[in-house]
Amino acid sequence: SPEDPPIVARDPGAPHLIQRFRIELVRAGEPVVVRGDVRWVPGPSPWPWAVAAAGLGLAVAVGARSRWAASALAVGLVLATGGAVVHAVGAWAAATAPLPERSANALPTLGAVALTGAALVLLRRRGARGAAPLVVFAGLFVGLAVGVADVSALSYSQLPTSLPDALDRATVAAALGGGFGAVLGATRFVRDRRDPPGPGPATDATGDDALPMLQR
Repeated sequence: SPEDPPIVARDPGAPHLIQRFRIELVRAGEPVVVRGDVRWVPGPSPWPWAVAAAGLGLAVAVGARSRWAASALAVGLVLATGGAVVHAVGAWAAATAPLPERSANALPTLGAVALTGAALVLLRRRGARGAAPLVVFAGLFVGLAVGVADVSALSYSQLPTSLPDALDRATVAAALGGGFGAVLGATRFVRDRRDPPGPGPATDATGDDALPMLQR
């Protein structure tokens, strides 16, 4: 049913036994009885993880406004992509889909690793200003392809992963915070690259700042 059972609708924050079932089967000529339960298991509050992601993103963005801007952006991308890789490993180990499907599901993570690697090299060679466009692209890719795509993991009780639930949620929070924090931090450098320098002060023939004629 698309609607929650009445007992869940009345108290969704508590676990409930919805139904017990019994199914009789025949396997290789032998009768088999399958028994099971349908249970409602409430998920955790997503807000602690959302606050952690926001805190990480803010720290990266603030760090990008300091003299250590390149390092702050690098840390944000590394945390985001590291979270994406760990998240993908847990999902791969728990998946039962055929190998081609699992490989296709891993492509966003491989793309995130490639983009982050290129951004880190550019940060080292050209600094925050020179690498800013690629940092923005890499941060958006990780934040959207891993963080936003799997944001439901922050509130679901059953997660398709072999990792501990808390660790899996932490990887999603890292992808969100590190990725979008790097985007926010690098955007100012992209804007500075696009804005033409304003007109400087007028100068006289000697190159000194021009002064009002009355002060000459």
